[in-house]
Amino acid sequence: ERFKALGLEPLGANGTFRVPFEVTTKVTSGAGTVLTVAGKSVAATDFTATGWSTQGTVKGKAVLAGYGIQDAELGLDDFKGLDVKGKIVIARRFVPEHEKLTTPEAQRRAGDLRKKAFVARTLGAKGLVVVDLPVVPAPKDPKEKIERPPEAALPTLRPEGTGEAGIPVVVVKRAALEAVWKNLEAKKAIDLSFGVELQFEKTQAFNVVGRIVAGKKSGPGPVVIGSHYDHLGFGGPNSLTPDRHDAHLGADDNASGTATLLEIAKSLSAARAELTRDVVIASFSGEEDGVLGSAALVKGKPAWLEGAPAMINLDMVGRLRGNTLSVLGSDSAPEWAALIATACAAVRVECRASGDGYGPSDHISFYTAGVPVLHLFTGAHGDYHKPSDAPAKLNAMGMAKISDIVVSLARAGSATALTYKKMPAPAGPGDARSFNASLGTVPNYGGPPPGLKGVLLDDVRPGGGAEKAGMRRGDVIVKLGKLDVGSVEDLMFVLMQAKPGETVTAVVVRDGKRLELETTFQEGRRR
Repeated sequence: ERFKALGLEPLGANGTFRVPFEVTTKVTSGAGTVLTVAGKSVAATDFTATGWSTQGTVKGKAVLAGYGIQDAELGLDDFKGLDVKGKIVIARRFVPEHEKLTTPEAQRRAGDLRKKAFVARTLGAKGLVVVDLPVVPAPKDPKEKIERPPEAALPTLRPEGTGEAGIPVVVVKRAALEAVWKNLEAKKAIDLSFGVELQFEKTQAFNVVGRIVAGKKSGPGPVVIGSHYDHLGFGGPNSLTPDRHDAHLGADDNASGTATLLEIAKSLSAARAELTRDVVIASFSGEEDGVLGSAALVKGKPAWLEGAPAMINLDMVGRLRGNTLSVLGSDSAPEWAALIATACAAVRVECRASGDGYGPSDHISFYTAGVPVLHLFTGAHGDYHKPSDAPAKLNAMGMAKISDIVVSLARAGSATALTYKKMPAPAGPGDARSFNASLGTVPNYGGPPPGLKGVLLDDVRPGGGAEKAGMRRGDVIVKLGKLDVGSVEDLMFVLMQAKPGETVTAVVVRDGKRLELETTFQEGRRR
């Protein structure tokens, strides 16, 4: 409605501003999701599949593998001396008491259910059952009775991640294993079978896209200015308060970007007679799930995008502090530095310009497609991805100044020939969320083409291990060394345990053909 009131031209379907794309929004269990322990059926209310479980039925011997953790850095190996090949692994949920597992973030990483499944699968297990039965220390006084902590609720069945685990996975209540638990703790195998059947429901989400038509058009392609309008709802796996089911207001992330985008549209619309290039105003959905909306838009190759000279992204611009603004992506075109300096000086804001065009926000979809980009950002804070990211904490005057900066950059960028520059992999930090090693890959979180399991690459960084091996945009990684890679999460776990300097054979699918490429891991990011 605001786009229409400002006189923008709709670029969506059927003369609307909505540009649809499809996302999986719901998953439900089918009749084939069943569990039998020692010959007895378990009630459907006492267990749940995960939204990333592989579908199918497994049966056989099941063994207890502690917390299902194998981590050299932590000095934990619950599989030491345990042969799980061809068996079903039963693992405790969450993490044990440990000196390096005292923070919520450390506990979340080590207790990641999906990582437990990855470890079990790589060791040859054919299924995983997870239960909240923490180890209880023996009492100092034999007369003392120690109670286990209250049982955590079963996780909600929801779509998660970019692919399946490679083995069927269920999470069960304590009652499901109560009759056999003593045998499991005594290292005795039990008979167990379970099946997972899932039905996925897809829904049309949409970006909101409109165009300001230039009055003095002198070049093809519009300057694109964007922000994302989605957030986390009531929380979920991306929340930093995962135990709270409260509205995550997203005032800074990214209502601030959306509101500033509308202010920019107002200013540029009023000045359309003087514009020398069209300006496309785009608000994206699906950013929090892996820039799904912007990736879908760019992948769709709309005719209006051809020849776009620049994309400017506003993500978390609501907390200007110390009158200092980060302008990321300035290295994506050498001409940006002078344009940024002029625009920021005009409103007396100190702008710190740096960085390539990669990064976990919508600008990356355009940068990997060959468009110079900028990402404006007022910095991290303790309310990020929490219910406390509230409107009262926004700096509205700062947002107004940022609007003026972007208007200036858009006008200057449309009149300046920007030279796209693809940046090499940085020293140290590697693939997002990695710990040990890097390949310099830029995954597509929307997943591979239908019929393929693996990691679709949106890009590879120059000088990175993937680029040196011959990988390129559009390849799908399906294997690294001996490990199958079925999802972005699998790639992350491989990078966690890989060693810099180690060379393996990567298998990628390109144009329907499998290629084997010798690939060397580089130094990654540790945190």
